[in-house]
Amino acid sequence: AGVATADGGMRLFVDGQEEGTSADVGALRQKLGRYFIGSATGDGMGMFEGSIAEVRLWNYAQSEDEIKDGMRKVLLGTERGLVGYWRINEGPGGMVFDHSSYGNLGPIKGDPQWTAANHPIHEG
Repeated sequence: AGVATADGGMRLFVDGQEEGTSADVGALRQKLGRYFIGSATGDGMGMFEGSIAEVRLWNYAQSEDEIKDGMRKVLLGTERGLVGYWRINEGPGGMVFDHSSYGNLGPIKGDPQWTAANHPIHEG
């Protein structure tokens, strides 16, 4: 999980534990019309190499305990502060669907390799 705050600080959590030190990523931009997950950017960042099972976007910086408590749970989509929830489990096709109350669609670009999840997930 990556946790970014409005002042530009970002922390990385791996398996619920904070890794490394906080990095300055600059102030967060407000009201962007689109985000890119896993793609190359114009600022020199390359393609993501790895697997992405789901993407959760919150309107506040979650605590380490909140990350640990929710990291292996399937969300309802109505949780406080949840503004985007893409499970990325649709399989081959052109879109990923937002399971939050916001209902944002995400077009799939390129040719992702779809695989079965290999991590335990708990309903509720």
